[in-house]
Amino acid sequence: SGLSLPRRAARAAGKGALATYAALALIPVSLTVAAGYHRAVGHPAQVSRAHLFFAWTGYLSLPLSAVLLASVPLVYLFDWDKRIFLDTIQRTWAQFTCYPFFSPELVGLHHVAALGDEPVIFVSNHKSWADIYSLLWLPFPIRFISKEEIFYIPVAGWSMRLIGHIGVKRKNKESRSAVVDTCVQKLRDGVSIFIFAEGTRAHDEY
Repeated sequence: SGLSLPRRAARAAGKGALATYAALALIPVSLTVAAGYHRAVGHPAQVSRAHLFFAWTGYLSLPLSAVLLASVPLVYLFDWDKRIFLDTIQRTWAQFTCYPFFSPELVGLHHVAALGDEPVIFVSNHKSWADIYSLLWLPFPIRFISKEEIFYIPVAGWSMRLIGHIGVKRKNKESRSAVVDTCVQKLRDGVSIFIFAEGTRAHDEY
């Protein structure tokens, strides 16, 4: 029948998505097992704690990314400029990841609040992965500039692209120029931009 082919395609796509998510679920499971191993053999507590942190963020990523993907069509129709709902999902992911391990302290928010609804350009160094989780406690939408390779990481990278984070090919002059135009448009849309000025993680004290 005329509907059989689309139905078969939809069913195949659904099975493919489930298989992908099942395979990706092995990552946090393996990290959980590794955390148990390190604890059992008496390695320093921070080693098993680190494994548990990334296992927990992986467990959260799978269902939240499914919600994100399902919501994209509606967001595209009604709020593609700011993508507030998608931003809420990423902040929920970051904050629930942090809760069992640490709580960032936000200092100086009154300076940003004084600007009202004006978007802001933040500039910082980049010390560790914890920066991303901590910055997503900010109570307004922000977009990071990140190296393009990050966007090809399954689930995390795909979600970043849908949320509207900005990829740059660091050795490509045209890409770097295009990022400037993208940032200008984001700011016009009322979305703040976060730039790690050194372009990579900083290894000095500050």
